[in-house]
Amino acid sequence: MEEEAGDKAESKVEAPAAKVEESAAKVEESAAKVEESAAKAEEKKVEIKAQPKAAPAPKDNLSILDLAAGVLCLVVSSLLLGNSYVAYIGKSYNERFLRESIALAGKAATEGLDTPHVLLASYGSWAHCAFPGFFIERPEFVSFKDEITPELRVVTISSSTRVRVPAPFLIFDKGALDADDESYQHITFKNTYQFRLNNPKNIRGTRIRTPNGIIKVPGKSDAEAAKKNGAKTGAPPTPEVESAPASTK
Repeated sequence: MEEEAGDKAESKVEAPAAKVEESAAKVEESAAKVEESAAKAEEKKVEIKAQPKAAPAPKDNLSILDLAAGVLCLVVSSLLLGNSYVAYIGKSYNERFLRESIALAGKAATEGLDTPHVLLASYGSWAHCAFPGFFIERPEFVSFKDEITPELRVVTISSSTRVRVPAPFLIFDKGALDADDESYQHITFKNTYQFRLNNPKNIRGTRIRTPNGIIKVPGKSDAEAAKKNGAKTGAPPTPEVESAPASTK
């Protein structure tokens, strides 16, 4: 009985000791976890320190004078662009009008029509012209010539288009502007085209009205008569002006 009591007392003493050892192990384990977390936190701090700091946002130091200078440059650039665009449109418009006019006149000359009908045919280009605008006016004929010989017919047409400049004070070459303008400054674009026709039709021995007057184009009979009269050159005689147009003052 005494031995059994001693065994029970020893077992009671060993049980608290085992619990103490188990709690000590847990304490050591938690301490290891704390050390591990502390090491990770230090690593993160090192990484954060190693990363470069972001550059601070630049401050807006523009003054009122800087803004005013920027707006002024923008306005001047817009006006220069407007001058260039209007001048380009007016120049190309005049060239397109004149190309169509000389094409129609050349077609009429090829068909053998006389000068009034050739001039009337060249007016057909006005059918595709728009009404005059504020900046670009309608093209106008400056001159028309129809020079006729038995070997060659030359039709010459000149036209002009006036363009109102949006900002004339930005044009450094003042000679390009029209001198007769008072209120608005203009630039006049002028072009001249020619149509040359070799051996024109239906003109030999006929009378044709030209700007120089009514001329008679010599035919074959006139050339033969010139040869019989002892002409040294074999070229046919030049047209003779029968009546000049009345001069107007």
